[in-house]
Amino acid sequence: MWEDPIVEEVHAIRAQLLARFDGDLHKYCEYVRSLPAPTRSAPVQPALPSADLPSPNTGAKAG
Repeated sequence: MWEDPIVEEVHAIRAQLLARFDGDLHKYCEYVRSLPAPTRSAPVQPALPSADLPSPNTGAKAG
């Protein structure tokens, strides 16, 4: 059977995390909720205009 190294790595990390919390997913979730919220940064602008997205200068006129 074919084994995906990325999936194996994810499974190993999950096992390590759960081991830190005695296999208790609820304890892990409480820990994650206790962490400070990430700071919000400015939205990232696309490098190139996408054909699927309207140009910011087009659309309905204000007023």
